[in-house]
Amino acid sequence: DTYKTTKLVLRRCEAGTYTAGDSNSSSYNMYRTVTLTKPFYIAVFETTQSQYNNVMGTNPSYSKGNTKPVENLSYMDIRGSSQGIKFPASTACDAGSFIGRMRSRTGLSTFDLPTEGQWEYACRANGSLGGTYTGSASSVALGIVPFSIGSDTGDSVRKPASNGGLVGFKPTYGRISRYGLFAFASSLDHVGLFTRNVRDCAIVTDILKGKDINDMVTINDDGRSYEEELDKIDVKKKKLFYIKEICGKDTYKDTNDEVLEKTIDDFHNTIDKLRDEGFVIEEVSFDKKLLEAIYPTYMCISCAEATSNNSNLTGIPFGPRGEGNSIEEIMFDARTKGFSELIKRRFVLGSYILQKENQEKLFLNAGRVRRMIVDKMNELFKEYDGMIAPCSGGPAEKFESTSEKLSDRYLILENHLAIGNFGGFPSITLPYTMINDMPVGINLTGRVKEDAEVLAMAQAIENVTGLKDIYSKVGDMDV
Repeated sequence: DTYKTTKLVLRRCEAGTYTAGDSNSSSYNMYRTVTLTKPFYIAVFETTQSQYNNVMGTNPSYSKGNTKPVENLSYMDIRGSSQGIKFPASTACDAGSFIGRMRSRTGLSTFDLPTEGQWEYACRANGSLGGTYTGSASSVALGIVPFSIGSDTGDSVRKPASNGGLVGFKPTYGRISRYGLFAFASSLDHVGLFTRNVRDCAIVTDILKGKDINDMVTINDDGRSYEEELDKIDVKKKKLFYIKEICGKDTYKDTNDEVLEKTIDDFHNTIDKLRDEGFVIEEVSFDKKLLEAIYPTYMCISCAEATSNNSNLTGIPFGPRGEGNSIEEIMFDARTKGFSELIKRRFVLGSYILQKENQEKLFLNAGRVRRMIVDKMNELFKEYDGMIAPCSGGPAEKFESTSEKLSDRYLILENHLAIGNFGGFPSITLPYTMINDMPVGINLTGRVKEDAEVLAMAQAIENVTGLKDIYSKVGDMDV
């Protein structure tokens, strides 16, 4: 796009003291000394020379060739010397500045670069939104866009939504077409979406849902307006359950983890408030062996299906062409260079699981466990309208943190969202508490095809928590 920046680069700044700007410009508050107490990521928008010329209508005399104007332009060229110098306390800028003209030429009156606080919120050096679609989540968390979409195979929409203080919704399997996605695990893949509140989520789902001949698993539109039914569905007396082995009060009493304890305590305080609003919420027990099998079952099924779905990426008909003197060498080179370490690990696992001698023990057994979990959920849904649980054991983890992969917290509490994918159930995440100034999400999962009811119950939860369109407080700025 001629008038928008073309690239967003994240650069890591190590802890230390830095100076920026021209000391002669101190009267404009441009020259600053900053001390970073920990590593920090800075997001930098880069523009091309032609974009600058098109926006400003001039070619700066000091710019040569195709150099990027950010190498030479001053802060006041970009934001202006009047209103612009108030950044980051204010996002205002001068009408004649680069950003000011960008606004007027695009017709987007609110277009601006994110404030320093906004980037700190979504791109913390020590925090991770988690999940495949962190980019989609960050764009909404920053206020750059009102909604975004992504695919949810295990929790890749709902977990980042929890960590970013957003609403993340994965509707019933087949409710939204997956046409246009790269297939990962076809029996688990759902299109989901991120918004800042439940009503926006209903509006976007109304637009996206419906039958699509390009995706054979899509179901016919139910003809319901989810937005209109938010206020029509009576959620009082709706019956919900939570699983004792996932989030019972005493489940993690011996972990000596204050954050986890507060997460569980705040969850039970929230459901007590929901009971006051008319919800009936009861504790049920679930076979712990099945809960511990969620993660390995997900890995077996998803890796096997992913390996099969992407087997055509050989570098010959599809994928970047590899180098070599034979078909095997070309494929080997293409797949070695074309996939990240994570993807290669999953493809290796998938290939192993699909070997003839392993299919019965691994792949088919994973399918049987999946069916047992879904059958248990459908049995509970005969009595209850939905399942409610914390999305995880706390806010976003630090990049350098490690998890005990065999602990109950990791095997169960951090992976139970995959139940929604196993059964194709509509499942939504929304914030319910703040811990250490970071949001934590609560999850609601309902019966297949009862997307409207799930959204209506989620709006009731949103009204109780008051965490709608939440903003993060960073320094002296609201983000």
